[in-house]
Amino acid sequence: MVEPITLALGLSAGASILSSIFGGKAQERGARAAAEATTTAARESTALLREQFETTREDLEPFREFGTAALQSLGDLLGLTTPGREPSAQFGSLTEPFTGEGLAEDPGFQFRLKTGTEAIEKSAAARGKLLSGETGKALTAFGQEFASTEFERAFNRRRTEQQDVFSRLFGISEAGRGATVTGAQAGLGTAQAQAGNINLAGQARAQAEINAANARASTFSGINQAIQGTTGNILFSNFLGNRPVAPTTTTAPVALPGGAAGAIRPRPIFT
Repeated sequence: MVEPITLALGLSAGASILSSIFGGKAQERGARAAAEATTTAARESTALLREQFETTREDLEPFREFGTAALQSLGDLLGLTTPGREPSAQFGSLTEPFTGEGLAEDPGFQFRLKTGTEAIEKSAAARGKLLSGETGKALTAFGQEFASTEFERAFNRRRTEQQDVFSRLFGISEAGRGATVTGAQAGLGTAQAQAGNINLAGQARAQAEINAANARASTFSGINQAIQGTTGNILFSNFLGNRPVAPTTTTAPVALPGGAAGAIRPRPIFT
């Protein structure tokens, strides 16, 4: 039959072992649950970042498309070919030199020339010099000056028109470039944030494994301590229970031969 003290020590050791096991399991589950929560949060954050990035790209898409179209049109007018795009009828028109061709056929040019010529002729006729050399020289000088002035005016008008077209298309293309840059920056920021989430989730999982390993080590250490402690207690208890008690000396009368009470001498009595 097991002695009561041995039974008590065994029960105490069993309780310690079970406490170490369940405590270690609880710590391990807690560490992994915390890691899973962190990983889930990182995953949800990454999904939200991705959704926002896609929304940003959709919002910027019209600007990118208009900017691309404007840039292609500007390249066409400047005489620059675009892969996959057929040159238009105005290909290179912004770089063509102004020659004044067709200026004489311009209705405004003809009206102003006619008006100036008639004014000189009427003035000469009023003075009786309509067919004189003086009138001929005046008409020639007027025609040359008028042509030079009109050419310069036409050249300036042409240059202003070209600059206006260029500025309009370039401004639209710049808006597209800005949208592209904004989208690229948003993509970079999203990628960096996602990398941070991935790193955070990885660290959480790694820490969870470390915590779980520490919990298992603590469990095994607790079990070992309980076993060693119980074993030592049982051995010590058995040692105390089996140890012989030292003899004690007491004085008792001893009968002498002949039935008479004699001198008292000590006799050992074991108790």
